[in-house]
Amino acid sequence: MIRFFGDNRPLVLFFLPLILVVFHVAFQLGGISGDEPVVNLTCGWWGDVQVNEWKNSISYELLVGIWILANAVTLNYTFNSGEFNDKNTYLPALIFIVLSSMSETFYVLSGFHLAMSMLILMINQFLRLDQNHDGSKRIFNGAFFLGIAITAYPALIILTPFAILMYLGFRPFSVRELWFFLLGLLTPASYLFSYCYLFNLPFPSIKFGWNPYVQQVNIEVLLVGVLLVIAFIIGLIGLYQKMSTAGNRFKKEVQVINSLGISLLFMLVFNVFIESPMLRVEFFIIPLSFLFTFPLLSKRFNLIASLFFYLIFFFGVLKFFILR
Repeated sequence: MIRFFGDNRPLVLFFLPLILVVFHVAFQLGGISGDEPVVNLTCGWWGDVQVNEWKNSISYELLVGIWILANAVTLNYTFNSGEFNDKNTYLPALIFIVLSSMSETFYVLSGFHLAMSMLILMINQFLRLDQNHDGSKRIFNGAFFLGIAITAYPALIILTPFAILMYLGFRPFSVRELWFFLLGLLTPASYLFSYCYLFNLPFPSIKFGWNPYVQQVNIEVLLVGVLLVIAFIIGLIGLYQKMSTAGNRFKKEVQVINSLGISLLFMLVFNVFIESPMLRVEFFIIPLSFLFTFPLLSKRFNLIASLFFYLIFFFGVLKFFILR
């Protein structure tokens, strides 16, 4: 599977839906989906939407699967267009899906998926910046996507200063470009406040208090956390080997990915002290999908990385039968 997706053959993307089906079938057979007649779509500051008699329908499963697939393909396009590797590879999409399968958010529709999509698009815009062309358009777009992500998952507001550092890795500081960043960031917020005003809804706010997720930590959550940490360590080892022969452009791109990871860590700590949204370590899957690709492409670390990858794959399939 790894060698199959590691080659420069775009047709392998058509096999991603089959992998999604494997995980969703395991999810259903594991009896996790339940019989709840009401689906509660949590959309951050936009509020919650309840949809009756939908969760167990095929259309619900299709929509969740298609969204995950779109995120995986977009992330893979970002990796290849950023030229992180000498030739195109489709491992990032595979890694994204396999890592995502460890969490139940992989199977539940919510604003989390929208926030994931927007963060991937933000990174895509920042990685397309360079020193020789005006960056106002890309910076506005990246900030706009971040603004949408914040409205869908408010704890991501902590990423704002880190996002500025991300684009400054490619561009010299400019008041004009900073203005475009702030304009892009605040545009979704203006739509949100207008929506709340027109429909007489409470304005967005952050309520401090212990996040309920802290009290719901169980063996499954701990296992997922441990596996993500190990994936991060293996990814760093592969990245270190790549960095030793990489050019300056590559190092700047890696700096963006690392900045995202660090900012998500600060977001996680901040989220512990606010009551909502629910804590989501799954955001780390975005930078991990970049980092873990390098040891899989490395001849030196391929065996260790491959064994760990298959461990995660089978854990994602079997955990519903073992841990329940």
